[in-house]
Amino acid sequence: MERKGPVQDFPQYQPYHKKASKCKHKLLMKKKKAKKKKKRPGRQITENPNHHMLKEQLSPIRSNPI
Repeated sequence: MERKGPVQDFPQYQPYHKKASKCKHKLLMKKKKAKKKKKRPGRQITENPNHHMLKEQLSPIRSNPI
């Protein structure tokens, strides 16, 4: 911390800039993780009630012609 002038006038500029860059990376990672987490339970919910019903409906339809 030997620099004087702008750093002395704005002492929070350097650490804030570093924190901002880290926060941007964290926000990007959080956004990517949030998208994946949103898709995973949605797929499980669609698979659980609907997919079993579709399998039950499609199994006799497939077994009849074959």
